[in-house]
Amino acid sequence: MNTIQRVFKNTAALFIAQGFTLASQMVIAILIANRMGDDEFGGYSAALAYMLFFLYGTSLGYTTVVIREVSRNKSLAGKYYGNVIAARLLLMGIGYIILVLIVHLLGDSLGLVPDTKFFIYFLALYAASILIGDIHRAIFRAFEKMEYETLTVIIREALRTGLGTIAIVVYEDLRLLVVAFLIPGFLDLLISMYLCRKNFTKPRLEIDWKFQWQTLKIAVPLGMLTVFGVINARADTVMLTAWEDREVVGWYNAAVMFSFGLKPLQLMFMNALLPLASVYYISSRDMLKILYEKAMKIMIIIGLPMAVGLTMLADRFILLLFGTEFEKADIALQILAWDIFLVYMGGPMAQILVAMNRQNQMAKMVAAGAALNVAVNFVLIPHYSYTGAAVATLISGVAIGAVYFYLVSKHLTLLPIHKLLIPPLIAGTAMAGFIHLCRDLNLIIIIVCSVVIYFAMLYVARGVSKDDIEMIKQLRQRPVSPQL
Repeated sequence: MNTIQRVFKNTAALFIAQGFTLASQMVIAILIANRMGDDEFGGYSAALAYMLFFLYGTSLGYTTVVIREVSRNKSLAGKYYGNVIAARLLLMGIGYIILVLIVHLLGDSLGLVPDTKFFIYFLALYAASILIGDIHRAIFRAFEKMEYETLTVIIREALRTGLGTIAIVVYEDLRLLVVAFLIPGFLDLLISMYLCRKNFTKPRLEIDWKFQWQTLKIAVPLGMLTVFGVINARADTVMLTAWEDREVVGWYNAAVMFSFGLKPLQLMFMNALLPLASVYYISSRDMLKILYEKAMKIMIIIGLPMAVGLTMLADRFILLLFGTEFEKADIALQILAWDIFLVYMGGPMAQILVAMNRQNQMAKMVAAGAALNVAVNFVLIPHYSYTGAAVATLISGVAIGAVYFYLVSKHLTLLPIHKLLIPPLIAGTAMAGFIHLCRDLNLIIIIVCSVVIYFAMLYVARGVSKDDIEMIKQLRQRPVSPQL
C-alpha cells in the first residue's frame, strides 16, 4: 500500500467515524430543538459549552503527543500508554472538582439554572470516559489503524443516538438524556481498551516521573492550543448565557450546530496526515512541502463551497432542521459560514506546525486569539447580542489564520495562496449565481446541482491538475511506488 492509498484508507475510516459522531450530535440537537423548544435547547447548549471546557481543559495535548511520538517510534507505545493514562486520570479528577465548585458557587451569577447545572455535572462525566478512550484511539492512529477507531465510535454513537431518542421523544426528559450518555461512554472505553491491549500494546504499569515531566512539557503547549481553541469556539455561548435569555442562546447555537457539524470534517483528513507529516519532517522536508500544498488545495476546494452555500441558504437550512421558532438564527449562520472556511484553511497549517514541533509558538498565538475573541465578545454582545458573538468568532478566526500562515511560510515554505484560491473562487461564483436564480427550487435539487456546477467549473478553471487526477487514480490501484 503506497502513501496515497494509506492516507486515503485512514481518511475514509475517520470519515465514517466522524460522520457517525456528527450525525448523532445533529439528531439529538434537532430532536431537543423541535420537541422541547428554544429555551430548553439553549440550556442544553450552555451545558455543552461548559462540558467542552472541562473536556479539553483537562486533556492537555497528550493525545497529539502520543500520535506524533509513537508514529515515529512504535516501541514507545506501551510506555506512553501507561504514563499518559495515569496523568490524564489525575488531571480529570482535579478538573472535575474545579468545575463543580465553579458551577455550584458561581452558577447563579453566570446565568445557570438548576437544570443546566445538572446537565453540566453529568456531561462532564461522559466527557471523562471519552478522554480515556482517546488515549487508545491515539495508539490506533499512531499505528495507522484508524478502522479500530471507526468501530468504537460507531458502537458508541449508535447507542447514544438510540438512548437519546428514547429520552427525548418518549420521556421528554433532558436529565434522563445526559444520564443515559454515561452508558455508551463507558462501553466505548471498555471496547477501546480491549482492542488496544489485544492488537497493539499493553500499558506499562509504571509512573516514570522523568518521562512524565518531559511529556508534560510537550503536551502543555499543545493542550493550550486546544483550550484556547475552545475559548474561541465556546466563550460566546458562555457569555451569551450570562447576558441573554436561554432562548437567545438557543437561536445562536442552532447556527453554531452547523459550524460544529461541518468543521470536524477537515480534521478527518488532517488527523490521517499528522503521522505522515511527523515522519516527513524528519526524513524529507521536500515531501513535507508537497504534503502541505496538496492539503491546503483540498481544504480550500472543499471549504469554499460550504461557506457560499450556507451563506445563501442559511434561512432554509435553519427552517428545515429547527423550525420557525429558530428563524432568527439565519444571520448568525451566514456569518459563521465563513469561519468554517477559515477553519478548513487553517487545518493543514496547524497540523504542519505541530509536526514541526512549533507548538510553543502556536500556543502563544492562539492564546492571543482567544483573548481577542473574549474582548470583542465583551464589546459586541451587549449591543448586538448573538450577531455580535458570531462576528467576534470570525474576527478571531481571521487573526489566528493569518499568524499560522506566517509561521508556516517562515519555517517551511511560502505557499502561493492566491493561485490556489482563484479557481475555487471562479467555481464558487458560478455556483452562487445558480443558487441566486434557483433558490426557490427543492433544497436537495439545489444542493446536488450546486455541487455539480461547482466541480464542473473547477475543472474548467483548471483547479484540478493532471497530478491531482493521477493521485486520485492511484487510490484505486495496487501500489507501484511509495511516492506521494
